[in-house]
Amino acid sequence: MAASTPAQRSSIGFALGGLAGANAHGIGFLQAARKLGIEPDIVSCTSGMIYWFWRWLEEKDLEAELKAAIAATEPFPFPAVNWWYVMTQGLAGVFRPAQQEFWRRWLSPPRPGNKDDMLDRLLPAQMWVPTRPETDFESIATCFNAWPKPVFFNSFSPKSGDEYLHMNPPARRLYEQQQQHRERLRPHRHKDTAARLRTHVPEVVPADIDAAAVAHALWLTWYGFERPDGQIDHDRRIDGAYARQFILSELSAADILFMARPQSCRFLGTPPGNYFAVQDLQTELWFNGSYTQQLARLDLMNRLIHNGALSSDDYHEVKLVPIEIEVQRGYFAYFTESMSVFNDAVAESTRILQEHLAGDGSKGHQPAKLPARPRRGTGDVSQPAADLAPALEKTERR
Repeated sequence: MAASTPAQRSSIGFALGGLAGANAHGIGFLQAARKLGIEPDIVSCTSGMIYWFWRWLEEKDLEAELKAAIAATEPFPFPAVNWWYVMTQGLAGVFRPAQQEFWRRWLSPPRPGNKDDMLDRLLPAQMWVPTRPETDFESIATCFNAWPKPVFFNSFSPKSGDEYLHMNPPARRLYEQQQQHRERLRPHRHKDTAARLRTHVPEVVPADIDAAAVAHALWLTWYGFERPDGQIDHDRRIDGAYARQFILSELSAADILFMARPQSCRFLGTPPGNYFAVQDLQTELWFNGSYTQQLARLDLMNRLIHNGALSSDDYHEVKLVPIEIEVQRGYFAYFTESMSVFNDAVAESTRILQEHLAGDGSKGHQPAKLPARPRRGTGDVSQPAADLAPALEKTERR
């Protein structure tokens, strides 16, 4: 097969999922892309990878910054001791222990009608206080909004159950075009079905990118749900990775989607034998839930298109390329990164990127044009399964 010209090359998507203690894997992936001269045409990032994608766009030395972060969080040779050090001392420039807030809570009068008041004081939700400077949030927002290609990240509202999908201007234009096209393709829904979807299914709420959005997207649950004055913050939004660690559906305009995965779909090594290993397993199952759901829909749509059950004029296949971490990091590595994870990710990502983009004209930051009229991509998870029934029936007969 002849090598394609840059104008013909496939559009490339990067899906970057954050997970504290394993972000080195995603950083290694970005480092490999930089060394190969590959720049994506569309990107989604969550949690800590929002920060690291910003550093990548700013052309910072990712390896040097990661080494500095490791040195600050791992002063001892034992993982459990380093974990305790971070829990009690915090991460400089990221969060500090909520000691002042703990004693203020004990000295304040009980909240009326709060049956859990003693537990809230003894084992509060707020363990840390974020200390990342506001200038970081502003710089990330400015950088993302200035990038000429679509970028998405998310935050989540526990109160409403809604996910806020934050987009820069190119992402907003693409998203709105996709929604208009999907409305044209979507069959008419019965009024009862429409009402159920509207009232009993959490929404994905389109939102802009600003400093407040970045702050929401980096808000850990252990920062608590109180305002600075100690009152309950009922409208608190948190890190969107808790609800959807990987944003895949909105990247369906891409022809090939690379997914830098900081955890495997299986538990690596021996099965859990203690409390902490069980917590590690539960965290991975939790974070994998939304990923596998989206991946299943993507794969389903790919098969329907491949079998001819869906028209290639309105739909297109998305090549899915996961790049997963190959080690079990463990509970005590949740806030401590690893250079070996970074180096392994650079090597593995380099191999996979070269394998899938060889002869594709992708080297040298050659931009591909995303569809002006976005085809209904394989990632439309908003379509009810009932809408796919005729196509499913057709493909099952093949």
